[in-house]
Amino acid sequence: GSLWVPSRREMLGALGVGLLAPRMARAATFALVDHCKTAIQNGIGSTNTIDSTGADLLICAICTDQWGGANIQSDSKGNTWTLLRDQTCWWSGRIRLYYCIPTSVGSGHYLSIGGSYVGSVFFSGFSGALQTTPADQQNGNGTVTPNTATALTTGAIAPAYPNELVVTACVSPDGDSTGISQGILLDHLSNNIAYGGGFGYLIQTTATPVNLTWTQSVNSQMATAIASFKSTSSSVSSTAVRHRVIGGN
Repeated sequence: GSLWVPSRREMLGALGVGLLAPRMARAATFALVDHCKTAIQNGIGSTNTIDSTGADLLICAICTDQWGGANIQSDSKGNTWTLLRDQTCWWSGRIRLYYCIPTSVGSGHYLSIGGSYVGSVFFSGFSGALQTTPADQQNGNGTVTPNTATALTTGAIAPAYPNELVVTACVSPDGDSTGISQGILLDHLSNNIAYGGGFGYLIQTTATPVNLTWTQSVNSQMATAIASFKSTSSSVSSTAVRHRVIGGN
């Protein structure tokens, strides 16, 4: 039989169908690089070290006293930090949630923390963050009366994009943050040394609301914080990219 050879118009038409197909966003790229927990009882102290090599987003959650508080005084690699959420509960207990897009990373990376009373400090590094305006949503919650809670929600956030990194922290002034309803409980410390607290994260693969619940070991006061960060895939359009195809014989 005869061999069929497509015409130029038919080939261009097929090419046009391909060009009109949606360009899909890349998959989530967030990954945990390293993390540590540190109890700092009084005054100025330093966190334990992490190897932040490969990290492009750093997170620090300080679980501390409400009145004296604590803050990041310096970064051993010279990075600049941004306070994203400052959440308190009744008369004692505070979370200060910071983030950083680092200009310098590497082994032996630590933070110097200062305050009249500190507590539990959680320091972690992640890769895969959008480098321009990475912070998306944030919220927090705190009990308003003492000794009344073994569980507390973070308050809802609604990430703008799929595949965002959601981080969360809990301060337990009288106990230990023992779990979260979703994601990974990365680190926690009891109040035997300092203000108890915990830190966790999850990858929210869909752009839908998140409202986590923290639990603690005693019936007491609590404060929680939550924030989301855009991934490198957040800047990739998932809509169709249209091209005009001019056919001919």
